[in-house]
Amino acid sequence: MHFRHGSTLILGRFLYLRDLGSGVSSQVFLAFDQETKTRVALKFIVAELRAAGDFELELYTTIAACDIHHQVPIATLLLSFEYGGHLCLVLELLGDSIMSVKSFPPPRNSLRKLSQHEPHCELNEIRKIVRSLI
Repeated sequence: MHFRHGSTLILGRFLYLRDLGSGVSSQVFLAFDQETKTRVALKFIVAELRAAGDFELELYTTIAACDIHHQVPIATLLLSFEYGGHLCLVLELLGDSIMSVKSFPPPRNSLRKLSQHEPHCELNEIRKIVRSLI
């Protein structure tokens, strides 16, 4: 997919800003949501791997149903739609890419915040989801 910075409007709502990254199954773009006035990540799943995209969508939906207060430390799915034969997941924009971390392991204080959240899904449910991903 090729979009033009600041001039491509996706779904009449999301203004393309720049590429964030790509992999085997998807491309991720930074966009400005004109409805909510926030920046979001648009993840376009390759059409040939639609089944994987549908599975990812199902995971986001299942976790959201268990975690109504958004305390599980993963990106929140905001919306999904079809675009040019591709599944698009609109996700909250997180921080920098893991590839931009200059020191590894990261400082302990940054990880402590994640461990303080109490899961709203049963631990066995989370294990099942993670095992199905591996």
